[in-house]
Amino acid sequence: MNTLLKSILVKELKNDASVYLYYCAETDLWKAYEQSAMRLMNLIPKLKPALREEYIPGAYTLKCVYVDLNRKEHNVILERCVSVDDDYMELAV
Repeated sequence: MNTLLKSILVKELKNDASVYLYYCAETDLWKAYEQSAMRLMNLIPKLKPALREEYIPGAYTLKCVYVDLNRKEHNVILERCVSVDDDYMELAV
């Protein structure tokens, strides 16, 4: 199991109140998976049509929402950040 997948699964299995986002350098977008994706769609209802399933190497398919922080309507994400790293972000919900 790759480290990204392991990190996602560990966080999302016990996630009852947070939104975790992971940076994807290839697309310059942030991604929320599983419970985080569902909570994020509640914060930004316009993301609901963006919900998709994404295959993660290791034979897992996860619910995923992509976020473009360059879009003005996604700025609410930056206002709710409680932890930020180069490739990881956590929001207070």
